[in-house]
Amino acid sequence: MTKLLNFIILLCISAIGVALSLVNTAPVELNYYFDIVQLPLSILLILSFSFGVLICLILLIPTLIKYRFFPGKKVNQQFDSTEDLPLIKPASLKPDTIENKS
Repeated sequence: MTKLLNFIILLCISAIGVALSLVNTAPVELNYYFDIVQLPLSILLILSFSFGVLICLILLIPTLIKYRFFPGKKVNQQFDSTEDLPLIKPASLKPDTIENKS
């Protein structure tokens, strides 16, 4: 069910992206240090978004390497006996907060 919902959401976002790219076809000048290029606005938006994703992935590489080669404690750690279980402190209840229904 969640895969179908994810697919529908992805399809809606893609349809919105295609609709926006069809509307934004006006040429825009991109001025960078060496040259000036005219591109459609939709292509420029896609390129800038892709460049941002690429930069984020490059910055994420050290963290991925750290967790790949130096894993810490596992989150779903199995306990061998009840002595290894973490202690749970009981909640303190005041007599004022307990309602007596008679």
